Amino acid sequence: MIKLVIADDERLIREGIRYGIDWNMLGIEIVGEAATGREALEMIEKHQPHLLFTDIRMPGLNGLELIKQANQAKKNIKTVILSGYNDFSYAQDAIKLGVKDFLLKPLDDQELYLTFKRVIEEINEEQIAGLEKEKRKIDEFVKDISNEIPLSLENLLKKYSRYFLVVWESARGMTPEKILMGNGFQNVYGQNEKNFGYFIACEEREGASIESIHQQFKKSSFIGGASDYSSDFSIISKLYAQALLAKDHYKSLGKEGCLKFSELAGNIDLTEIIQYITHHYHEALTLHDLASSIYISDSYFSRIFKEKTGKKFIDYLTEIRIYKAKQLLEHTDLKTNEVSISVGYPNARYFSQIFKRYTGYVPSEFKKKSLKHENI
Repeated sequence: MIKLVIADDERLIREGIRYGIDWNMLGIEIVGEAATGREALEMIEKHQPHLLFTDIRMPGLNGLELIKQANQAKKNIKTVILSGYNDFSYAQDAIKLGVKDFLLKPLDDQELYLTFKRVIEEINEEQIAGLEKEKRKIDEFVKDISNEIPLSLENLLKKYSRYFLVVWESARGMTPEKILMGNGFQNVYGQNEKNFGYFIACEEREGASIESIHQQFKKSSFIGGASDYSSDFSIISKLYAQALLAKDHYKSLGKEGCLKFSELAGNIDLTEIIQYITHHYHEALTLHDLASSIYISDSYFSRIFKEKTGKKFIDYLTEIRIYKAKQLLEHTDLKTNEVSISVGYPNARYFSQIFKRYTGYVPSEFKKKSLKHENI
């Protein structure tokens, strides 16, 4: 779940932001609301949010000073500014601080939704790009190691039958070699870049290796993921992807140890998830909750969902809800607020905005149009 802190010295504006749109639909959790810049900074240090939405003018620590200090307290925090017409003199300084957007008072709910939807998409894309960058680094090393030690590795595989790959992170800057040596592992190859790395291990005792790694990693505050076993060195890139997914899942849960890919999500088939969305579209569905239900990271779920459906999760869910809403407006006597609740939008005003964006009509206009068509 993407975490957000709101900072504004006016209580009514904070409430308007909180209730103006369905944050849950965007996969955003509001973890703090602050009346001053100092309070907001304390919340940022405590919750480490992904997003900050702040007024430019606040008592004590103003919006720009808050953003400067927030950037130091939380790396890569995204910021959106709420400002009045007279505050644009701050725009140049705000741009230098990496502010993503400005919203003007009085606040428009549709603009608020579209702005944060765009920022969320950017966060998801950055997460995916980060995974791809890690994969390229590993692939380059795999190519090097293939050229340097193919014969010794081939002999090892013949002797021990199978190998597996582990990707790991360490909060303490340690490497796993000392932890693993002497615990039944033969010929560990690895590379360490800062606190991230991986290794290839041939197991000596059937079925014991990954569980031993898991226990050792838990004791030493490592986060790791282990691939399936293989005897074919040519598919090592595929095994890397498996191990990375497992590691990312443990990291997203805040767990330490080494998770086996085979325990991650079965075959990661989205068919049941898509069927679940089709039948539960009226409930408070979030990308995070669905990803967690099949034990994969939000960014990976987002990627494979788009590959499977051709659409982003939020767009897929919204299209189903609007289609169902059109059916209810055409074929029932339900009022707009009743239709809104029936398709998963507790806020009728927000529902009307989304409905118009997708159909060109507000719900009441669409209903009248449908009735005229039936009477022709």
